[in-house]
Amino acid sequence: MKEIKIVFWNVGNLFETDTDELLNDEFNTNLGYNKNVKKEKIKQLADGIKNLKFKQNGNINHNIDDNNEPDLIGFCEVENQDVLMELTDAINPRKYNVAEYKNSPDVRGIDTCLVYSKEIFECIETKGYSVDLRYPTRDIFYAHLNVKENNSDLHVLVNHWPSRRGRYESCSPNDTAYARNLSAERCGMIVDGILKVDRTRLLQLPNIQFPNPDKSNENQNYLEELEKSNTISNFLDELEHAWNKNILIMGDFNDDPFNESITDYLGAVPDIHRCRQLKEIFELRIKDERRWIDTNYKRYYLEEKPYLFNCMWKFFTNQNYGGQHDKDSRFDSNSSYDNFDSSGDIPRGTLYYWRDNSWNIFDQFIISRGLFYGIQELKMDTESVDIIFKGFRLKDNIPAEKFDNKEDRTIFHKDRKRIHPAMRPTPFSFSYIKNRYYYHKDKEAWSYDQEKNDRPEQEPNRGYSDHFPITCKIKIM
Repeated sequence: MKEIKIVFWNVGNLFETDTDELLNDEFNTNLGYNKNVKKEKIKQLADGIKNLKFKQNGNINHNIDDNNEPDLIGFCEVENQDVLMELTDAINPRKYNVAEYKNSPDVRGIDTCLVYSKEIFECIETKGYSVDLRYPTRDIFYAHLNVKENNSDLHVLVNHWPSRRGRYESCSPNDTAYARNLSAERCGMIVDGILKVDRTRLLQLPNIQFPNPDKSNENQNYLEELEKSNTISNFLDELEHAWNKNILIMGDFNDDPFNESITDYLGAVPDIHRCRQLKEIFELRIKDERRWIDTNYKRYYLEEKPYLFNCMWKFFTNQNYGGQHDKDSRFDSNSSYDNFDSSGDIPRGTLYYWRDNSWNIFDQFIISRGLFYGIQELKMDTESVDIIFKGFRLKDNIPAEKFDNKEDRTIFHKDRKRIHPAMRPTPFSFSYIKNRYYYHKDKEAWSYDQEKNDRPEQEPNRGYSDHFPITCKIKIM
């Protein structure tokens, strides 16, 4: 059975060198972000992608002879198509096409985008869906792909929801929750447009009244009675076909899987049993409202929200999220989290926030029930979903002697020239030495000077991103 290898990665500020200083006051040539710096960043990112290891039968495949290049890659924090093409060419210049690039109105000029294997996919349609906020933010990128192997369809949505920092560094995460909730609602509307027939088509279907309730029969099944006469079965099949289309949602949501934007507004849940087939939904609704003789399936259909399955809940632990589960499955020998490292330097998510020493799983894969069950010839391998951190952590890229010795250091970590050991498992983010303006009193003038690198965890022109990449596989049935 063939498989589609998939990656999502927030690549952390992949900008062109001639970017607009009004939009970007950090990555421009005046500050030292030049062509050589950009070239090194692209090389680091490309090498990281080419060295990714995908899971095979729930375990990491370490066979270096296998082709581990992904077939579908979603990115965010990319400035434009030119720099995206440079990155894809650095990965494999002959393999990928860019799904038509859409420039969003984001205030920093960064976008979501998608590249795909020309051999595996044909791109049918793309669109950038705006999120209506007064503070300009990223579009939700949509691509309708056709899998050439079996002529199946895959609908992909790439997201990068508004930051928790808001407009000011001092902004509370709760102050920006409304923006992510609105983004979730927008994404949910796109999902509804894929999984549900529109109102025009629904109005064309016959108005079918359910039979009068038989008060003496508590187990009366109205749908079965209708199906015996083939009155509704053809139309139900049409609705079910749309309901079970293959949707893959990926992105940096700036919220965890348990936040309300994901669970309540988008409707992405950890329990696949909540992602029910329409027939079951109708049966339960009819049974609940059997006293209403004039109730019909159209009203139920309009009211029903298609739930989605969030593939990232398997990474939750009681240690991370205050007792979400009784057992820390990452330290189980049979855990699917096969990046286990005996040193204990295990990341607790896809990114790290140093101010409160917390990990988050902001980067996620979310799927429709059809893709979970393989109803329409594609099936998500949920065991393959992984957070890839080996090779991307500080401890994998910086010599051990640069870290503060755990035995010798005081509780106050006074040696500022060495890295605090808590940073060992964190992402090795790309950095460069910036130019700053300094005022020279003797010359009575401003001039450029190089900023002293007073953060030992940063090494100029080295690193990847402040996020770890996530990977998965989809089986072609």
